[in-house]
Amino acid sequence: MSIHRVLPKHRAKAQERITFVNHCMAQQRQALVEKDEVAFHKWVIDARLARRELAEMYRAKEQYNQEHERIRNVIRELKSRGVKVEMVQRVHNITLCEEVI
Repeated sequence: MSIHRVLPKHRAKAQERITFVNHCMAQQRQALVEKDEVAFHKWVIDARLARRELAEMYRAKEQYNQEHERIRNVIRELKSRGVKVEMVQRVHNITLCEEVI
């Protein structure tokens, strides 16, 4: 689990989930030592839910990266055809042609 595999806007939430997963694992070990099956099962479920949320954040970053790469390829193609793409902007008003070398 890596904090850098998520979008910057999700980093705080991802860090919370990573910390929580680690806490769940510690609680699972404690429940095993105490031979408490109910507590162990509860912590397994909680950890699983937190991991799913992390996986969703990882997928969001992957989708973003794929979309970003597609846009960069379109800009490269347009530039190679002689189209001036200085005005091509993302929804966030970032000019992509500055990023493409």
